[in-house]
Amino acid sequence: MEPAKELLDNGTSLYVTDDNPEEILEIFDGNTSNFEDADVYLGTYIQSYGDDYMITPVVADIIDLEDVEIEPTVLNENLDMHDMYNDIQNDISDLEFLGSISDEQKIKLQTSTAIGSSFKDASLFTYFYKKGIAGGTGITYKYSSSNGLTDWSKLGSIKILGYAIKVKTVGTKTYDNVYSIVTASGLNNKYVKYYTYNMEVTSGNTDILDETFLTGDSNSTVTTSIGTGISSDGKSTITTTTSYSYNPKGQTINNQFGERYIKTWKSTPNSSIENESWKIHPSILVVNSSGTTTNTTVKLYVSSFRVSGGARIYTINNEAAVTLSFKNHS
Repeated sequence: MEPAKELLDNGTSLYVTDDNPEEILEIFDGNTSNFEDADVYLGTYIQSYGDDYMITPVVADIIDLEDVEIEPTVLNENLDMHDMYNDIQNDISDLEFLGSISDEQKIKLQTSTAIGSSFKDASLFTYFYKKGIAGGTGITYKYSSSNGLTDWSKLGSIKILGYAIKVKTVGTKTYDNVYSIVTASGLNNKYVKYYTYNMEVTSGNTDILDETFLTGDSNSTVTTSIGTGISSDGKSTITTTTSYSYNPKGQTINNQFGERYIKTWKSTPNSSIENESWKIHPSILVVNSSGTTTNTTVKLYVSSFRVSGGARIYTINNEAAVTLSFKNHS
């Protein structure tokens, strides 16, 4: 795999249609996109990013397996690599969000740079497809990363970017901030009615210590914060917080924090604008009591997504998901 790494380091992107994604993750130091929940694994898009590699899963999630014949080779033939490249570059541009964190705050986060040993990321871009024409009455829907599918129409898309920044290690405990940017878009003259986003810790010995409360109902810059400092004795006492800003563009955001291992944000745009995109910027602070020896794993997913074209509404309740997993950022 050294020749492949040399190509990547020289600026060449690779799309690997291998049946063993876990082996690819291991070769590239476990960059931790996990796509076990997908119905069909198509391949892995790999590119260099700073001193590391960005790994993006390409998957297809099928709502009704009984009515659809699945052939990964055919789906891969429909992939538009140019569009995929552009989608990934949009993910990377979102990472500029880290630039809003000042050098002083980065010191508090105990990382001198945004990219490096204290940084891990995962991303997913998937389309919301409907069987038949976009304005038709069918009710068979699915997610797919393919840019175009025969006899299916795009109604919208979901993009998820997640990244983790190391906060602290005390004994066997590790503390990490997990930031995410979620984008929901309407397509084919559809507009977003709502989307429900979740950040869930799925690893053992892991708890969520803090989460961002997102403010909406405004088309202007608002500010939120997340805990980024922990007491020296490692007793999960939050000592400092870091603030960051975003523009909800007029979304009603319902913050649902009642569950221990999962935090949920349901966003409802206050305007019905065809083909418009909407973003939220949630984050959590997690502690893994055995984090120096076991992975911390956080599942990032949209659990429901509704778009409309006026008289008709289209709702997909299958998950658009990606998993971010790391062990003491090593």
